[in-house]
Amino acid sequence: MFYFLIVVLPLSFLVSAVLPLDTYTRWIASFNNPYPTFGSLWLSLQPTFSWPVLLFALLGLVICFSAYSTLTLRAFRVGRFTIKGFFRNANENFFASFYLIASIIALYLVWQFIIALFLFLCQKAASKLMVKVLSIIVVAIWSGLFLPLLLPLVIWFPLMAINGLPPARAFGRALQKIGHHGGRILFALAFMAVAIVALGIISGLVGNGAFSLIFNAIAFAFGFCYLAVLNMAVFFDIEGLPREDITRSLYFSR
Repeated sequence: MFYFLIVVLPLSFLVSAVLPLDTYTRWIASFNNPYPTFGSLWLSLQPTFSWPVLLFALLGLVICFSAYSTLTLRAFRVGRFTIKGFFRNANENFFASFYLIASIIALYLVWQFIIALFLFLCQKAASKLMVKVLSIIVVAIWSGLFLPLLLPLVIWFPLMAINGLPPARAFGRALQKIGHHGGRILFALAFMAVAIVALGIISGLVGNGAFSLIFNAIAFAFGFCYLAVLNMAVFFDIEGLPREDITRSLYFSR
């Protein structure tokens, strides 16, 4: 993951500038007066949003994720990790990566739209303190509900990339395979979410533009690389496939 972080970090700065992860912390901390319209509130949550930049970032994310997944899969199968031929490896799982990354971004934007509606209602409270308390509760609850939506996506990608299933069929198979593994996958996602949220809170409270961008980029890069490795690890675990990257003693102790 260290090598992955180094490669994706420059791209993370670009993504973080468009979709900052600390937007709600900053919004709650700096709230003073109610926004007259929903549109003005939405713009306050996404002050630097740009479709051209987002589409460019999407292409970069797809290339990186495709290469990451290919390199991780190779390490799992042969027991050796190398980052040579990074962009050449991006060809193997490009379309599967596109479906996954595009779906996560679309899901995130819909999630943001719904939470913005709740925040618009929260600002109708009697006092600023109550607005902030209600906003914190709404963000915490809605963030918790976002994680279960990612459960099938963790298995969805390997089913497309490794088994070669078409997107719709792979998604249906992913829902079937979650089964009793859902709790463990959710715990792994929660670990990632807690780290990202913690960095987002620190970033929002710091209030400095340069530091906020750095914290956002680190949080995004961590989540991106974590997910790239997690989906392969979960797939190998569910399918009972041997992993050559794990020593025999560690493998038999699992």
